[in-house]
Order: sequence, then C-alpha cells, then structure tokens
Amino acid sequence: RDHLEELVRARTAELTSANKQLRLEIEERIHIEKNLRESQERYRNLFEGSRDAIIISDAAGCILDANEAAVYLTGLCKTDLIRRHFHELDNNISAKAYERYFNRIQEGHSLNGEIALRPGNGRVIHIEFSSKTIKFAGVPCIHTTARDITSRKQSEEDLRRSEAKYRELVQNANSIIIRFDTEGRIKFFNEYAQQFFGYSEEEILGRSLLDTILPTVRSNGRSIEADIRDFFLNPDKFKIQEVENVRRNGERVQVTWTNRPILNNEGKAVEFLWVGVDVTERRQTRRQIRTLTHELLKAQ
Repeated sequence: RDHLEELVRARTAELTSANKQLRLEIEERIHIEKNLRESQERYRNLFEGSRDAIIISDAAGCILDANEAAVYLTGLCKTDLIRRHFHELDNNISAKAYERYFNRIQEGHSLNGEIALRPGNGRVIHIEFSSKTIKFAGVPCIHTTARDITSRKQSEEDLRRSEAKYRELVQNANSIIIRFDTEGRIKFFNEYAQQFFGYSEEEILGRSLLDTILPTVRSNGRSIEADIRDFFLNPDKFKIQEVENVRRNGERVQVTWTNRPILNNEGKAVEFLWVGVDVTERRQTRRQIRTLTHELLKAQ
C-alpha cells in the first residue's frame, strides 16, 4: 500500500507538472495568436490605407489581392480586379513577359520602373512601380506597389514643349540674348548674338564678359571694371542701360541692354538675363544731328 501511495504521489506530481506546462504552452499560443492577429490587422490597415496601389499576383499572373488604391487606379471594382490576370489590364503584357518578370523577382531582384497601363477603358495611365517577392498563404508571389504619375508625365511633357518653344523663340529672336552667372561667365548666347558679336557658341560659353564682348577700357579712356562691380552689387540700378560693347573683330558698338536677374528658391540672384538691341547707328545719327544743330546755330 505504501508503495502504491508513493506511485500515486509521483504520478500526481507528473500530471501536475504536465498540466502546468500545458497551461503555459496554451497561454504562449494564445499570446502568439493575439500578436499574429494584431500584426495581420496592422498589415491590413497599412495595405488598405496606402495611397499607393498594392497588387499581389502569383506565378500565373493572377491577381490574388489588391487594395482600394489599386481599385481606384485601374477603375475596376475589387471583385472584378481580383482573379484577373495582368494581361487583362494591359494586352501589351504577355504571359511570357510576365513569367520572365516573375522568375527574376523570385531570384531575389527588386525591380523598379515605369509603364503605360491601358486598363481597357480607353485611357492610358502612366505608372511608376516597384516589385519584390512575397509569400501569400505560403505561395511565392509578387508584391507590386504602383503610383499614378500621369499628371507628372503630362507636366513634364508640357514643360518640354514649353522649353522647346522658348528655345525656338529665343534662338530666332532678332535681339541679342545672353545669360551669365554672378562671376560674369557666359552661360547662354543665342544665334543672333553669335552673328552680331562674331563668336560661335563653342567659343563663347564659359568665358567672361570682360574677355569677350565688354572692353576693359571704354573709348573715352575710362575703365569699366568699377561699373561691373557696381552692377553685381546693385543689379536693380541697371534694369535698362546703354553699354559700349566690342565685337570679335575689335569694332566698338553701342547696345541697349534690358537686365533681368534669375533668382533661386531663396530669392538670391544666381544668373542674369540680358536682352540687347544694337543702337550704334541711332547713336551716330543723334551725334550727327547734334553736330549739325551746333553748326547751324554757329552759322546763324
């Protein structure tokens, strides 16, 4: 009896320990499941709350999941979007091309790029995307994040057209147009300026005004360097000015310049735009008129 009682006590202790261990395991499992649910909930909140479209697709190109941003981007309802294939969103994406893309992603590459997507409703959407590998319900898949950049593309195209029109206007203008930095180095020299001063674009760009189109000493013997320093310190004083310039062949000419500073984001002048008109003949005519007037008065 004593032996049996000892066995019972030993077995009871074992069962008590086993029950205690089981309770600990159950509590740990409950804790893990709770953390897993919270993690899944956080992921789902991030997934659905993302402003970028998120699409998860399998090896065959079938869309397994997509967030609301993807629904808005494609113009399809969620039930129509899920279970579709990528080639149904854009017939330019073939099954073979997707298969190659999928294999590269599964090899560990994270691929980024741009694509023009044609969902089938007639409009073209320019998309910037990033794809990486992910496991969805244990299945290797692609996690693709996409952003609509159609407006940006349109703005870039408008900017290119605007710049092309501006360049065409500037290059074909019958005015001298130059641009230089705060140290007087020439950054732009339009075709009319090249013809007028006798320098090609390759010869003039990067050189100083004083080495090329501005004489160091005027015809009256005065130095121009003090005026140049004053201009860079107080450009607003020289919005319109008549300046003695010099051509490549040494000929002195009079040009009336209109000055406009080019400012950076802080409002500081980083370059200057000068638009000039040759007034040499007009000045000579004025000088002749003054001379003739003086002679007439003298004769009178």
